[in-house]
Amino acid sequence: MQKKFYSLFIGIVFLATASASASSEYFVDGALGIGDNRSSGVLSLYFLKPYFETVLGTDRLKLGLGLRLTSFQGKDIKYTTAPKNLIARNDVFTLEIDSAQTHSLSGAVYLQMQATETISGGFILDVIGTGFGNQAIGTYRSKNPAFNNTRQKANPTPRTLFAGGDADIGQVGSEFYASYQWDSWVGRLGVLHLFSEYTTEKKLDNANTRFRATSNLIFVSLSYGF
Repeated sequence: MQKKFYSLFIGIVFLATASASASSEYFVDGALGIGDNRSSGVLSLYFLKPYFETVLGTDRLKLGLGLRLTSFQGKDIKYTTAPKNLIARNDVFTLEIDSAQTHSLSGAVYLQMQATETISGGFILDVIGTGFGNQAIGTYRSKNPAFNNTRQKANPTPRTLFAGGDADIGQVGSEFYASYQWDSWVGRLGVLHLFSEYTTEKKLDNANTRFRATSNLIFVSLSYGF
């Protein structure tokens, strides 16, 4: 299963490379997001291309692919039960991580609409990748006396997969933004919606090991086009 997952990830990277062409615009981007007792940094490399020019008669709508290295950190972050089936049953418990720090490398999809020569708006979505980082320790809150208030070791979930809302796995991010371009530079301002996820060493209530924290961060970024 792990081999198939990473083969798919490598396939998306290959697709991104093969889809780029002379008409593509290439960018390297650095972003910083800030929220309540938490923050995130993102480094990315991507391209945009007007795929819909023939159909729509305009080159203002652009689609692209890219790679994103995302880091999340925070203090006393509450991670809650992640699997979709347990959330649906309201079997939700909390793992409060003392010092959270998770990272991911993901293939992402980009969609951008150019309003004027310099102003655009867009959306970015992490699709598939890998998660990594140092082990963390947190306090588990449960109705079960055998688990309640126990200290648990956890590691960042090693897979990242967009599957839609509660079905997502690992550290999945999405961005909504407005941008302004001057010469080869692009400044962006927007909101980063980010899932950070840990997997505990031990099985806890309902044999669950996955716990997720959801953050909405205001971010700014600077891109350079080449």
